[in-house]
Amino acid sequence: MDKQAVTLSAKEKIGFRPIADSEPEWLYRLRLNAWKYSQESALPDRATHLWRYTDPAIFEVEGLIGFMNKLSIADDNGNGNDATNRFEDRLDTDVNIDRLREKGVILKELSLAVRENPDLILEYLDSLAKSGPGRFEALNTALWNRGRFLFIPDNAVLEEPIYIRNQISDIISVHRNLIVIGDNSQVTIVDDYRSGPANDKGNANCAIELVAGSGSNITYVNLYRPLENVTGLLSFRARIGQDSSIHSLFGGFGGLVTKVNAGVQLAGRGANSRMDGLVFARDRQRFDYHTRQHHSASESLSDIDFRVILRDKANSAYTGLIRIEKDALNCEAYQENRNLLLNNGARAESIPELEILTDQVRCTHGATMGPIDPEMIFYLRSRGFDVAEATKAIVEGFVKSILDRIPEKIEVMISKIVSENLGGRSGE
Repeated sequence: MDKQAVTLSAKEKIGFRPIADSEPEWLYRLRLNAWKYSQESALPDRATHLWRYTDPAIFEVEGLIGFMNKLSIADDNGNGNDATNRFEDRLDTDVNIDRLREKGVILKELSLAVRENPDLILEYLDSLAKSGPGRFEALNTALWNRGRFLFIPDNAVLEEPIYIRNQISDIISVHRNLIVIGDNSQVTIVDDYRSGPANDKGNANCAIELVAGSGSNITYVNLYRPLENVTGLLSFRARIGQDSSIHSLFGGFGGLVTKVNAGVQLAGRGANSRMDGLVFARDRQRFDYHTRQHHSASESLSDIDFRVILRDKANSAYTGLIRIEKDALNCEAYQENRNLLLNNGARAESIPELEILTDQVRCTHGATMGPIDPEMIFYLRSRGFDVAEATKAIVEGFVKSILDRIPEKIEVMISKIVSENLGGRSGE
């Protein structure tokens, strides 16, 4: 689609709106400061590792003056249409709001939670996705008008997944989800980003903050699959405490140009982060992923397995940073990025990065990229497969190790998406 870029000079800075009725003063000040930061900040430097492969000007959009007054799609009763606790027709679950409430779980519009649960929101909102990391994260803080707040109390074990649907339905869509998980709890969350029924282009800016206490076990699945002309930025920041474990999966399957920054801070001794990635790009789609595993506590473990499948003239870039602080002793960190190119027009870039400030660690990293081995195609054809069937079987084998690590119902869901991308148009 045509780039909707506009760079603001010093004379073109836009003032922020007045405080709205019933808007908490602390939230307004948070938004105002973030807006000022975004207006005073230049576009990110393309020489940095975060932006070396994607021009940040792509994500500059017009229409911010009118958009900043769209505070929320939720009414005073918290009714909205961008999230649900069910998998609708795509996945069955017995979880319902009443059963969640019985366990002390809170699931509601973020705009409603800032009024009804101010103590929780004030403590955690923008505690990880601070304005400082970048202009676009600051814009998200200033302008979000859609999103969910999910609170899981201590000692809550949720057997069924919680599904959040984030609908990209405007020329500019700004989403903010805040997830707070207590001690010794267990939960699976599916965070799904899709286009609305009448939206085939636009610009999305999405941010997710996840904070977990000690001893919890979290599975977080992020699916990004808007229609083909959507340009999107997605920022995920998580912090987990002592002996907590998070298994996150990032699936990228739609959009035109997508930039994702996903980071986990291992803030407690014995914290464990497993991060998987599964990207399928076709036509002229572009995905740019940056992951960051930050070991700030001793005896923490991180493991990244990021797999990319490219066809047609699609291209991808992956940079993965492992940072281990000086006082974080006896940590282990592993990072792997594999890229499968289904034809000559596809292109992949991969750069693993290490910042190791102590010598009492164990770290490994690696990257591979290349086409399907012709001998594998030949072998499968000798067993009765045609070329398309052989390619599908090889791709399924390429992603199997990742899908085997997630709950079965979600595995079926993602397997269907991969199959559709091999044979149909993405995002449909």
